[in-house]
Amino acid sequence: MIEDNEAGNLDAQEAPVDFSHNDAGHVHAHPSADMDNNPAPNKSRRVTVEDVKDEDGSSSWHYLEPQLDAGWALRGGETKFERCRRYQEEEGEETWSPFEDAEEWDLAQWLVKNLGQNRTDEFLKLPITQNRTKVSFHNNRSFLQRVDQLPHGPDWSCRKVTVRGNHDDENGVPLQEDVELWSRDPLECVKELIGNPLFKEDIVYSPARAYADAAGQRRVINEMWTADWWGETQKALPKGATIAPIILSSDKTCLSQFRGDKSAWPVYMSIGNISKAKRRQASARATVLIGYLPAGKLDCFTSDARSLAGYRLFHHCMSLLLHPLIAAGRDGVEMVCADSQIRHVHPILAAYVADFPEQCLVSCSKENRCPKCLVSANERGDGLTSVNRDPESTKDTLERRKLGQHPLEFEENGLRAIYKPFWADLPHSNIFLAFTPDLLHQLHKGVFKDHLVKWCVDIVGEEEMDARFKAMPDYPGLRHFKKGISAVKQWTGTEHKEMQRVFVGLLTGAVPSRVLVVARSIIDFSYYAQLQTHTMDTLKALQTALGVFHANKDVLQELAIRQHFNIPKLHQLTHYVDSITLFGAADGFNTELPERLHIDFAKDAYRASNKRDYEEQMALWLQRQEAVFLRGAYLDWISQQPLLAGRGEHHTFDSDSDSESEETDSPKSNTALISPLAAAEEVQVTRHIVAKVPAYPHQTVARITTAYGATDFLTALQTFLRKNLPHNTIIPSLYDRFDVYRHVVIIAPPDRRVSDTPKRWHVRATPEVAASGRNPGRPACFDMALISDRPQSSRLRTLDGVQVAQVRTIFSLPRQFGTYNRTLAYIEWFTPFRPPDPPSQMRQVSRSTRQLRRNAAVIHVDEMVRPCHLIPKMGHSVDARLRSGNGYEVASDFYFNEFIDGEMFETPNGGISSTKLSSYTTNILHPLTHPSNMAFVSDDPSWWPLINFDIFVSYWGVAAGVVVVYDWVLTLGQEIELIWRQRWSLMTVLYLIVHTLYWNPVFCSQSSGHYAIGIADRFSTITYYAYGGTIVALSAMLGVTVIARLHAMYQGSRKMLIFLVTIFLAVNIACGVMVAISRDIAEELILSGTYVCDLSEGNNWLISIIWRLNTVWEVLALCLSVWVAVKHFRELRRLGTSTGSTVGDCFRVLIQSHVLYFASFTGVSCLQLTIFSPEILHSNSNSIGVSILRGALQILLVVQMFVLGPRLILSVREYHAKLVAYSDAETSMNSIVFQERVHISTSSTE
Repeated sequence: MIEDNEAGNLDAQEAPVDFSHNDAGHVHAHPSADMDNNPAPNKSRRVTVEDVKDEDGSSSWHYLEPQLDAGWALRGGETKFERCRRYQEEEGEETWSPFEDAEEWDLAQWLVKNLGQNRTDEFLKLPITQNRTKVSFHNNRSFLQRVDQLPHGPDWSCRKVTVRGNHDDENGVPLQEDVELWSRDPLECVKELIGNPLFKEDIVYSPARAYADAAGQRRVINEMWTADWWGETQKALPKGATIAPIILSSDKTCLSQFRGDKSAWPVYMSIGNISKAKRRQASARATVLIGYLPAGKLDCFTSDARSLAGYRLFHHCMSLLLHPLIAAGRDGVEMVCADSQIRHVHPILAAYVADFPEQCLVSCSKENRCPKCLVSANERGDGLTSVNRDPESTKDTLERRKLGQHPLEFEENGLRAIYKPFWADLPHSNIFLAFTPDLLHQLHKGVFKDHLVKWCVDIVGEEEMDARFKAMPDYPGLRHFKKGISAVKQWTGTEHKEMQRVFVGLLTGAVPSRVLVVARSIIDFSYYAQLQTHTMDTLKALQTALGVFHANKDVLQELAIRQHFNIPKLHQLTHYVDSITLFGAADGFNTELPERLHIDFAKDAYRASNKRDYEEQMALWLQRQEAVFLRGAYLDWISQQPLLAGRGEHHTFDSDSDSESEETDSPKSNTALISPLAAAEEVQVTRHIVAKVPAYPHQTVARITTAYGATDFLTALQTFLRKNLPHNTIIPSLYDRFDVYRHVVIIAPPDRRVSDTPKRWHVRATPEVAASGRNPGRPACFDMALISDRPQSSRLRTLDGVQVAQVRTIFSLPRQFGTYNRTLAYIEWFTPFRPPDPPSQMRQVSRSTRQLRRNAAVIHVDEMVRPCHLIPKMGHSVDARLRSGNGYEVASDFYFNEFIDGEMFETPNGGISSTKLSSYTTNILHPLTHPSNMAFVSDDPSWWPLINFDIFVSYWGVAAGVVVVYDWVLTLGQEIELIWRQRWSLMTVLYLIVHTLYWNPVFCSQSSGHYAIGIADRFSTITYYAYGGTIVALSAMLGVTVIARLHAMYQGSRKMLIFLVTIFLAVNIACGVMVAISRDIAEELILSGTYVCDLSEGNNWLISIIWRLNTVWEVLALCLSVWVAVKHFRELRRLGTSTGSTVGDCFRVLIQSHVLYFASFTGVSCLQLTIFSPEILHSNSNSIGVSILRGALQILLVVQMFVLGPRLILSVREYHAKLVAYSDAETSMNSIVFQERVHISTSSTE
């Protein structure tokens, strides 16, 4: 039994309330009579566009399709500030009243914010304060009396709730405990928020749909008013009604430090009308405290009943706290809004921000179940979607349980016996959908730190992981874990985010490839979840990243790192896309804000009390703080009035302001479209700023060369001057001096996807400072930057056209070179971006050299686009020489870190795109030591291009087989005559092996590449290696045949034989080594019920080198055969008149010298090299053009090996058969031997 009684300034008392005797009410929407009389605006569909543009001409806020039947203004009104100003004008008061003047007000403001009551009293009693300052208040009491005269927010009230337990005292009387509920009227708090004039430019009153294009095809989700919930809820309300989406947050926190167990349970509230950027600002007070829930121990209950009693007490107190919202949300209340218009507002609970235990408490569910859906307790790690919980069915189940029934749904749904949830009577709300993503506890601390980091540490080892963090190169603003991560004792969300910025590159080489894919997928999910603006593409990428994790997570079980994935926080990630679609980007609902508000509204307030009966003292202290804040905000508003008066009309959704056909008496929408940052204040172009006074003036060339490492400074400067100052006649020398700067500041326009504020980057170039005395010194710092070939006027939009360089020196030209105002920088180039590393998908670069020296240049500072970060390739273990300060000097190869910030991650070609991510699992490198043994299963329609591509290519494979079989039929007679009826030799064996091996690649390609049967990854890999081994064997056999043919053509020359064998062995050994290094692996995929074995190429660069080497061998054979043919052409020309030679003889020479055979080999190899060109390799590999090219190559390769190869062997056999049958010199001269002195041998040269 719980009884509640009013205390404080509340007069009425209520009857006792028992948890078990309250019926759940039903929710009905009641239209307002006042609203029905308002005429409806024009119903024509309009798409308007905000007038704040990006630099490239694209809209920064998108195209808007408003909902015109919402947010109507009824009439004009006065805000709280306007009423205060009118009162002061009527009474003749000064704006800073009740204080004497502005200076006294400033002192009062400082005292309230910084000093407690005792310190304030001491300060005011100081003789210097009383004699010189002469303020109107002489002690703390008189000071507080003046503060209490200031207007403040809604009043605080205390309601005492009596809790009767099930534990008896020594007399057998049930124990009871009185707890206090301190609260403010939430309806008054809504009026305070929606009517604050300071939020005028940050408030909207009606929903709209945002699009990235004028056609309305590419939807954008950012603020709550651009998401689905507001628009759908609006349909249940009368026309013109205004919704105030209530955002609640509650979290129990500890107040005492070092000793004691004092705690508080604050409840915070905001409204979705206010922009999320403003809500995230704790200093803006757009999120207010509406109450302190009881945080007692409930010792009046036995230990087994105490937990459930605490749950019921929470819901009872929350129902008391939120009771005013029931009628207001159902019927609406007229409120004066920030634009001085009165609207009919319905405050409706929309979102609830809480961590997982608090979500379970609010949803009345057990903590081993999901508070949002009905997934079973043992299926939370499967990544499956389940049916969402339904409020009505949940209330019905709880009601039946309360009546003594035992409904199956109660246990199946994991409910607790809380018979009267506080949300039961709140209109138009669904508490289960209201739970928003918790980035801090679910993602950063939960899945990343508590699980992913732990898994990777178990694989890598704590010492190796610490060494990798220690060796991470510096970057402006990046935290360096100098002692590793094992030494960190106090973790916050900031540390978690800092680790994520380098985690993927740090793991590369240290963990198996599929573990790296798991890590990459979680980091990708984290970065996508943190975006402030979403499109359908980013939401798809978010979901795909989670799918990649679930497709590869079994590797952790194979490594015995994890037994199961039944992790509650991991399951919560499956709801992120739906929550963002309903309520907007997740950054507007992060639990980091309540954690921050605990300091202002709980911990500081507790420290200001005397620690006894602290709740009342905390409420009074907060009321005074709020009063001072409101008066300061009022004075700021007063000072801005002249500016506000000249700003013109407020923007609305109605873009057709010049239309005369609109109904003039339609209520106004007055929905703000301009972003919080005014257009005049926005950074529209990228600016590069250096200090007015150089940090190191008049530096010598010798100093620049040694301290800054600018070894080719003069040479690079001379090249720069010749290009940019062609008329300059002065040659820089060792005696010139230059002004050198520490860093350059790059200020770039905001990237709306990740931030609303301009980005400010630093690119540093500072030499080492040696330790001196107590000064520990400072290591050298030469940052990396992305350099463009032309100045960038806007933010980076793609990695195309930019290149990485290390900035060594930032300087300006001396006066002797003339007036040159642009600052310069000496840089050292890195190579262009190489293809991404398959498992990590991170691009690779290395230092660029020229003539065994670093490739350096002098550029303009404004050619720097932004700083960037490189991570050294550390391999399986960190090089002992590698340190944070020397990483760029010791390492030779690097990964380009696209996770260094959100802007870089969202840059095309920087972060992973959704299309690239959808095929991520099939383009990774699996280590042979940790095979998967499990197929990747997916029904994602995005796989259909790959399936269609394989089907298309399989047709070409069938066509190639038809060509081979048809040619074998044509040459059957020659085969019987030259193979089976002749004496066996090396050529006979080669011919039979080639014919036999044809069926091996046919079987392998059909069983591992297409749709015959389901096969394991290991068997896929075996068949792939069998296929590859067959190709290698065939290539070797054809090489032997070519050597034999060329050896015969050159009259059995020993030198020629040695030359050919040497080249052949060198090429094939090198190719064999590179094939082993490339480590290609096959993996079984089951895509939409279709079995596919996909090949993952370990290193396309090595594969292309293999083809190039083979092409070199074939070109050599072609050249040698052409030389023989040319010599015979000359002989035919000389003997043409006497012998009657014809064109047919010339063609016969080409056939007999095998020029056409060798030319076909070379042509196919050259065509194969086009596959490795960047235009094809990095384009859409499933396009029709690429499919035709690959299919044609498949036919040509098969024809080369199994048609031309056997025909070449038959021709060699035919030649030797003729030599044996016709051994006279003239015959052999006319047939094949083309040398001045003829030597015929009947011995076998096979």
